[in-house]
Amino acid sequence: MTGEFDRWSIESAQDFVKMLAMLTKMAVPELSEHLLGMVVERLTIEILKRQISEETDPKSLATDPVCRALLRNILRGGNDQYAVRVELKRPVIHRGRCLLSTLILILA
Repeated sequence: MTGEFDRWSIESAQDFVKMLAMLTKMAVPELSEHLLGMVVERLTIEILKRQISEETDPKSLATDPVCRALLRNILRGGNDQYAVRVELKRPVIHRGRCLLSTLILILA
């Protein structure tokens, strides 16, 4: 026993992405970018919900039109009129490894 635990089989994940790319009629890099974008967006929303939960109802990010507009601006890097920037004071780490790095490895 090495004490290491691999949750994902990289080979199986890559095979699955190839199959999904074929089904969606997208190239693997295009699909990978799309899926990673979806994950980043959903993680961003969940992280922001957790950060604001002590101050307000986190469900307002999905229901309040102003919150939704600001969130869209954050996720898209701004627009031609303004850009909202969020600085998190707590890092997002999963068992000593950046969660986003793990997802990139799977989709690569």
